[in-house]
Amino acid sequence: MSDYLPTVAEIAGLKQPDVPRDGISFASVLFGKPEQRQTREWIYIELRNKSCVRSPEWKLYQDGRFFNVEQDPGEKSPLKSDQLTGTAKQKHAALTSVLNDLQGPLPQP
Repeated sequence: MSDYLPTVAEIAGLKQPDVPRDGISFASVLFGKPEQRQTREWIYIELRNKSCVRSPEWKLYQDGRFFNVEQDPGEKSPLKSDQLTGTAKQKHAALTSVLNDLQGPLPQP
């Protein structure tokens, strides 16, 4: 739902928003140019009093549970944050930062 406002604003020709927008316009897809679409590195999900941030391969819940959803699509075995290495450690840090940033007001443009 957060992508509707930026899409309508772009179609209407509104250049600079008066308020920050956290969505990404999908107007290029509507006009038959999907190769020009903007992509995002993560999405925020809130459902049934649970929230998380998900990238294509990783998912971090607000309560700290962290999963590689490609290897564990059923989310049966959360990864322990103190045992992460390499890419998993980097993605955990990045998604933790995103979750922390989402707790406050949107940044001003």
